[in-house]
Amino acid sequence: MTSDIGLQASLQPDVVKLKPNEGAQINIFPKKYEFDALDLETTGRNPSTDSIIEVGWVHFCGDKSERVYSSLVYYGGELDPFITNLTGITSEMVHTAPQAESVIPELLSRVDGHPVVVYNVNGFDQKFLESTAASLGLELPHIQWVNAYSWVKEAFPGLQNYKLETVADVLGIKEQHHRALSDASMAGEVFLKSVEQIGSELIVQAYSSVYRYPVATLLFPIDLSLLKGENTN
Repeated sequence: MTSDIGLQASLQPDVVKLKPNEGAQINIFPKKYEFDALDLETTGRNPSTDSIIEVGWVHFCGDKSERVYSSLVYYGGELDPFITNLTGITSEMVHTAPQAESVIPELLSRVDGHPVVVYNVNGFDQKFLESTAASLGLELPHIQWVNAYSWVKEAFPGLQNYKLETVADVLGIKEQHHRALSDASMAGEVFLKSVEQIGSELIVQAYSSVYRYPVATLLFPIDLSLLKGENTN
């Protein structure tokens, strides 16, 4: 079974037939929870007219970041002073940065087929990556997008606002703001804290040999040690 956030578990056997008064035990041995986190810095907010100037990628395994990738991306124009003040990225930095033709394929190879956590309201990072890949003639790989913003709003209602830097400060996550790699790392960490806050349950449904609908539904809390890849029975 695979959930929409990438959790996987295999149950063997997946059907247990019981006679009256018989019992059974199900053992769950989850794979270590893995996902990628992604953030992009851009020249503006319109993916049709603006450009990616920095990418940041973090691979999480369990509750730890294991691998990272980041790169500035070449841009030949002059950056808006607002972007430079926000990110610290200057026009001179992007004038000598690697071309998108080398950075974007590397990034796409890293996220191919993985759950990818982003933090945005309107699909900002997804739209920019799709637009840039299309402009380079690249086919976007299958990406299972997970928006940490939605998880944070569910897990921590009532915050003053839900900007990534605000949420990170509230949760005690200390990173530099508005650089791609640090924002990707923050997105992954606030997502993990949201999953931990919300919790999770295993649903087991029991059927009789007569009726096609379940006669009982049992909910069991799942120990979130599975975020660390530990076995839970």
